[in-house]
Amino acid sequence: AFAGYVLPWGQMSYCGADVAGRAVATLPLVGGWLGRVVLGGDSPGTATLHRMFVLHFALAFVIVGAIALHVAVLHKRGSSSPSGHQPTARGGMLPFHPYFTARDMLAVVLVALAFVLVMGLWPELIAEPANYRPANPLHTPTDIEPEWYFLPFYGMMQVVPDQLGGVLLAGGAVAMLFAVPWLDRGGRVGERAPVRLLALALLVGAAVVAACAGRHHAQGAWLLGGRVAIGVYYAYFLLFLPWLGGQGLPLTQDDEEKETSA
Repeated sequence: AFAGYVLPWGQMSYCGADVAGRAVATLPLVGGWLGRVVLGGDSPGTATLHRMFVLHFALAFVIVGAIALHVAVLHKRGSSSPSGHQPTARGGMLPFHPYFTARDMLAVVLVALAFVLVMGLWPELIAEPANYRPANPLHTPTDIEPEWYFLPFYGMMQVVPDQLGGVLLAGGAVAMLFAVPWLDRGGRVGERAPVRLLALALLVGAAVVAACAGRHHAQGAWLLGGRVAIGVYYAYFLLFLPWLGGQGLPLTQDDEEKETSA
């Protein structure tokens, strides 16, 4: 998302690359070196465009490869069950093709159609008008803010007075998503479905509040709201998911017999 945002090389693209490079440079020890690696120098320029293009192009194939690996592992290990029970008989499973391939292809087509309609008819819904102006390092927009999909992490960076702390909090918020398979060991989903739904609603609400705090530059009440949102966000991953895993109830023999007969 970040590499694709830089590639149009508009005014907001330039400012976004500059802000990202400065944020990376705040990291201790390797910050200065990593910032120069990202930008190709001390400030955004031609080298930045080349590196973002290669990154954007290569990551597309990496994502396709990760999906292929995921499907291969799914075929070998089998899928999980919402009940927490792993079926043992292969005959009780649906084949991946044509059931899931047809479903996923339908979703891909619908999303692609929606994307084409928005970009062709209503591009202002997802594009910043200031980015239609060519990049000019001598001119800084009066109100710099990232696109909506970066706003929660931008808000997390702004509600912390220390720049390094804000970068670590925003980066940690992304890292938490990768750690979910190790944090969520919660057994049977149906046992505490209302609690899960409430916690998930709080997580989504925290992300929205953090985004609003970033949109309002963490001023006034949004500063306190953004800090509370950070606490709720991290509490969901570091406290709630491990607690739920410790409370998971194993299947009894009767439960297994009922599910097998069903």
